[in-house]
Amino acid sequence: MRKPIEVRGIRVLLCENYEGGALRGRWQVTLKVDGVRCLLTPEGAFSRNGKPLHNLPRSKIVRDVEVFCGSFKETISRVKSHEGEPIGEEHLYDLREHLDGGRIQDERLHVTWIDNPSEADIIAQRDKAIEAGHEGLVLRQGDHWIKVKRLETYDVLVTGVVAGLGKHEGRMGALATARGNVGTGFSDREREEFNHDGMIGRMIEVACMELTESDQFRHPRFVALRTDKE
Repeated sequence: MRKPIEVRGIRVLLCENYEGGALRGRWQVTLKVDGVRCLLTPEGAFSRNGKPLHNLPRSKIVRDVEVFCGSFKETISRVKSHEGEPIGEEHLYDLREHLDGGRIQDERLHVTWIDNPSEADIIAQRDKAIEAGHEGLVLRQGDHWIKVKRLETYDVLVTGVVAGLGKHEGRMGALATARGNVGTGFSDREREEFNHDGMIGRMIEVACMELTESDQFRHPRFVALRTDKE
């Protein structure tokens, strides 16, 4: 279970990735739309990194929302533009109940409740959501949120080793490839073992949501070192 983070003093829940297998207990199945998550506050709208977003309404109460304007590309364009048209309420999906009252999770996101779901149950629900045009699912059990998406995988050559910062200082922070840097999915041991130029020219398997129009990874995650494809 991932720990919440604070954005401008506001507690924000994070999703962990579904890694397969059955789950225990009762879970709410909700849709995951392919938008931009943000906080609406009396001071303005902010991303999870605390950066200002545009064309969104101010809110008297803090709202944790997903902004979705038909596609991720269109959404990111509109929230980053300084001169775009205001984004209406129909494009805002409230993700949770707020501590200061008022709005609750958007009913448009709710699918069903499932008890002790097997992996087959979860995958079946995910595939239904994707066939309906959504990004996937978020399974919720209180503050425990698990996102379930269908990922694409690619084998790519490592073109460079990026030094780590912060908690990864002194070890590998990311592996560079022709389709972008890959900085997540590594164990601490792998970050130590891959921290050398001998990784350049090695083949790695990478999972991502999709490739962008410029042939770059979107949300890449390291899967494995392909020693069978040197």
